[in-house]
Amino acid sequence: MTRIKRGFVARKRRKKIINLAKGFVGSHSRIFIAANQQVMKSGRYSYFDRRKKKATSDLYG
Repeated sequence: MTRIKRGFVARKRRKKIINLAKGFVGSHSRIFIAANQQVMKSGRYSYFDRRKKKATSDLYG
């Protein structure tokens, strides 16, 4: 069986994260490790804030 290297798959995965991190400041939008952490954190914030938005709209609307 021939050896399959994963360069394409890894590049695709990293590029997806870097594209999600567009607009972040400094290395958070350029370096994969920092960008990955920031994207995960921003995802948690956005999920939490969507829930918070629903809760406040129930009170006032």
